[in-house]
Amino acid sequence: MSDNPCLACPVDQTCCRELDWMRLSPAEFDRVFGDVADQMECKPEGPFLLVRARNKASCPRWEGQCTVYEQRPMECRLYPQAIGSVFDGREMVLSVHGETPCPWRNRLRGSDDLATDMVRALGRELARDGQPVRVVREEGPGKLEITWRRLLRKLFGFGRYENAQYHPVIDLAALLRGRR
Repeated sequence: MSDNPCLACPVDQTCCRELDWMRLSPAEFDRVFGDVADQMECKPEGPFLLVRARNKASCPRWEGQCTVYEQRPMECRLYPQAIGSVFDGREMVLSVHGETPCPWRNRLRGSDDLATDMVRALGRELARDGQPVRVVREEGPGKLEITWRRLLRKLFGFGRYENAQYHPVIDLAALLRGRR
């Protein structure tokens, strides 16, 4: 018998049945999805992989229940909290939030401190040598910081990983070269 509380979900586990972008380390991906990689879409985001089931299908590990529950990835263990954003720079900044569509999120949400520690541990595993890792909760002042960082990344590319598949709106380097 599984100790998975989600088996009694009133919305039929849409988080697993419509697996949409989650962040994994490459090691987690290989361990959990390596043999079904052809059923997954992956996009690099710095040292992370953004992963989802092709065509927003069910997680390939979902067969009416999670078949890898005891070995599930960190982001699944973290749920109904989630890793929000990842920023690169002198330090790696990760955000964590509880704004997921889980109908039981208030009941299932574990300790914010535990979630922050889990995200920090994953960040440390993936950070460059010597790069500090900081985790920001997306609530209160942390929400403001993360919103500001997202704006700077979108406009100017600050905190963007080189392998990210998006580009800033304003090419600041080109603007500065043009003023000389």
